[in-house]
Amino acid sequence: MSPSVICTYRVREDRFRDLLGRHWGTLHTLGFVTDEESLVFRGMDGGLTYVEIYTWVEGGFGRRTSIPACSRYGRRWIRCSKTVMGIASGSFRTSRG
Repeated sequence: MSPSVICTYRVREDRFRDLLGRHWGTLHTLGFVTDEESLVFRGMDGGLTYVEIYTWVEGGFGRRTSIPACSRYGRRWIRCSKTVMGIASGSFRTSRG
């Protein structure tokens, strides 16, 4: 089963939106994520915040570090963001109450 992730990005500036707008497409072109496009939400709770949900293909997460362009992209990403937090789908449980 491919892991889905929920990523929360608390950002310094709205130009982060341009990077985020290319994020899933870049990962997909490189074969790291599934064909299902990411879901992106924007909020202002506690500052400018984006939430992105997408699914890695099997092994995609590990392969991304082997591509130099991903490292350059990651450095721009870090400059624009204050906090990046990701949660893998297997790291929490759902319950029905």
